[in-house]
Formats: sequence, structure tokens, C-alpha cells
Amino acid sequence: MNNTEPDYPAANPGPDPVPLPYQDVPALPPAVPQPVLYLPVKGPYPYNTMVVVHSYTVAEPSWFPILDDSVYRYSDLYQTGFRFPGYDPRTASQIAYQHSTIASLRTLQLSTHDQYTAAVDQVDDAFFDDTGVWTIKLNIALQIAPTGDASDLLLFDVAISSWILCYLPPPQSPAPPPPPGQQSQRPRPSKRTTR
Repeated sequence: MNNTEPDYPAANPGPDPVPLPYQDVPALPPAVPQPVLYLPVKGPYPYNTMVVVHSYTVAEPSWFPILDDSVYRYSDLYQTGFRFPGYDPRTASQIAYQHSTIASLRTLQLSTHDQYTAAVDQVDDAFFDDTGVWTIKLNIALQIAPTGDASDLLLFDVAISSWILCYLPPPQSPAPPPPPGQQSQRPRPSKRTTR
């Protein structure tokens, strides 16, 4: 029984390809729904809540055209599952928040044994879009060598985590129910007599 590894072709030791500028590509599909955590905090002013958002989505390889063995760079928007409660675009600029956001690629699969590069270069921006959805702008780098065939890139997921420090207005809770055995007393309309 032969347990030796197959003889894969050696990598091309040529010069490193020149990175290309970032290209805008279609926005990634909406995030797979994940629970959003709301943690109360005491400051610093004016913040009262830490919102923790974990989400991921599946990227479509055809959105990221790869024509040769250059390092291709793409800018992409990614909508998470968090929407700011009571968002009003007229007062959006008044929303105070700070955030820490990380992103990574996972479930990387190739149909061949070619070498490849796939990475999140940076989280370029994070903001509430026109509808109040927490949105991330990512810069992604992709390279397949030596064939440079886009069909080789089968699948990858994008995973994002954000910690958003913000001020959320407290929810308006209804009046408590009356004690057991008592009926709520509603004011009766006054009766007016006419002469």
C-alpha cells in the first residue's frame, strides 16, 4: 500500500505581483441572523449600552473576478443583523457611538492544489446606513496562482464581530397591572345637567 503524498507542482518563485487598487463589488448578502446582545453600562457619558454583534455571510466567488495571478483587492459593504432602535435619518448625525470591529474569512475551499491568498486587509469603515442597519465596509485581498482561474475559488464566509458603545433610549414600559383583587379605576365622564 502506497502512503506517499502526490507530487504537486512546485510554486512559481517569480517576483511578487504588484497589488492592484481596491475595486467596489456588489454588497454581500444580508447576515445570517444571530442574537444581538445589549449590555447595560455606566458611562462614560453619554453611553449607556454596549451592543455586541456577531454575524457572518457567504460570499459569492463570481463577485470577485480574478483574471491572473495578481493580488486583487475589493471593497465590499456588509450589513449586520443590528438595527438601531427608533432610527430616524433626520437625526442620524446625533447618534453618539464608538466601536471596535474585527473581520475574518473562513471556510476557504479550492478545487485544485494551487496556492492562494485570501484575507481581510482592513475594516475600512463602520456606520449606520440610511435605514439604521449597522454596516461594515471591508477591504478584501484575493490571489490564486499559478493558474489564476476564478472558478478555482469555491467558497468563503465572512465573519464579523462588533462591540458598539452607544446611547439607547430606555424602552417605554407600560403601567404595572393593579394588585390582585382590585380593578383598575378609570375616571368616569362627568355628567352635566342642563336646565
